[in-house]
Amino acid sequence: MVVTLTPEEFAQPDGVRLPAHALLKGVKDKDGRVVARACVISLPHIEGTWVSPGHQIAGFYVLGAIEEAVKDAGASHAMAFAPNQNPKIAEYLQRLGYEQVPVTLWMKGVKCQ
Repeated sequence: MVVTLTPEEFAQPDGVRLPAHALLKGVKDKDGRVVARACVISLPHIEGTWVSPGHQIAGFYVLGAIEEAVKDAGASHAMAFAPNQNPKIAEYLQRLGYEQVPVTLWMKGVKCQ
């Protein structure tokens, strides 16, 4: 049966720690042991960044302000997506200290009612 898990239940068996706002779901067997789990967490994702041509320093300042807001919200990292076909964005983010991570993003639409 699918249930909402407590942070302590979710951490089994590997001690994973999650933010307090995480939505934790799991399946328990007939003896009450967690046999499957998943969660949803909100990660700071920088979106909608735009810099007018010739004003790159303004982008530096606005991203710095966003990073400060992320820190003030208690997060330790922020994500920024960049299209593969635009290496200039990737180069700019790299100059600002962002690192490309070796992951593939998977997405599925869910219908709102």
